[in-house]
Amino acid sequence: MLRWFSKLIISGTVDKAAVGLKSLGLARAEANRPKTYKIHNITHKVHPFKPPAYTTLERLNSKPVTYRTRWTDPDGNCLFKALAKAMGSPQVTHQDLRLKAVNYMRDHQEDYERFVEIGKDDPPGEDLAARFNRYLDNMAKDGTWGDHLTIKALCSVLNIAIAVLGKMSDGTFSWMRTGSDPKGYIALSLVSEHYENLFSMQEVFPNL
Repeated sequence: MLRWFSKLIISGTVDKAAVGLKSLGLARAEANRPKTYKIHNITHKVHPFKPPAYTTLERLNSKPVTYRTRWTDPDGNCLFKALAKAMGSPQVTHQDLRLKAVNYMRDHQEDYERFVEIGKDDPPGEDLAARFNRYLDNMAKDGTWGDHLTIKALCSVLNIAIAVLGKMSDGTFSWMRTGSDPKGYIALSLVSEHYENLFSMQEVFPNL
């Protein structure tokens, strides 16, 4: 049966796609698909998934133009959800990433505690260690906004690099790069304290 089916495919009587096999052209296209792209001479990894429909994206007037998704819930977990999405593995969840960041900072307290900002509601005279532990306890909670310290910790524990395109108060855009990875940065967008995935124009319009 299989031998007979193979003959039909080879002869062209049955198309490969009809039996769930990739055509040679499609296989070549996927093999030749670029693994990175550049924005402002920053090398970014191509997303492990196709961009959503253009009409669902938000066009950012950055230079060059970029496109931001609108699929991440504004529930305080947006940084972790957008990063989990960009990593492309169903085994990676936003809960896992939050826990990894908190545990890494707890294990490397000396590298992080002095960078925790003093809040207006912090107890007066609180020492550095106590403030840092309170920060970690809060960051471990679902819905707590991720910050630059969590990005730094995630880059370290996952051996990745993240580039965040942030929109400034004057409407301009600026990159914040964290970590180092010769394979390129994972690109995210930050607008009004909300993280989303970010695409280059060449990813959204590959045939231009």
